[in-house]
Amino acid sequence: MLIENWRAALDKSELVGLLSTDMSKGFDNMYYPLMEAKLKAYGTGDNSLDPIRSYFCNRFSRVKIGNPTSSWMKVTRGCPQGSAFGPLLWNLFQNDLTFLIKSYVCLSADDH
Repeated sequence: MLIENWRAALDKSELVGLLSTDMSKGFDNMYYPLMEAKLKAYGTGDNSLDPIRSYFCNRFSRVKIGNPTSSWMKVTRGCPQGSAFGPLLWNLFQNDLTFLIKSYVCLSADDH
């Protein structure tokens, strides 16, 4: 369907573009203050933001490979993975990408 849409647009002499992004480390790089600002922009009140803030603040991580274990380090970026809440937050974080494009937009995801 995507290619057919492109062909139809080209037949009408419309501009066709492709934006390809690699989101493989997207969860690891999400910036919490920006997530909070986006939620405020959507009208989320402080009482609702408090649990989300606690979800992100004071998180620590360490790495264990075999017997050696690294020291604990504070995590300052990233969305906690392994929960149902993480993908929802990531979708909220990146969903305004299409607001920058005013014409027809077709989104496609492929994890291969």
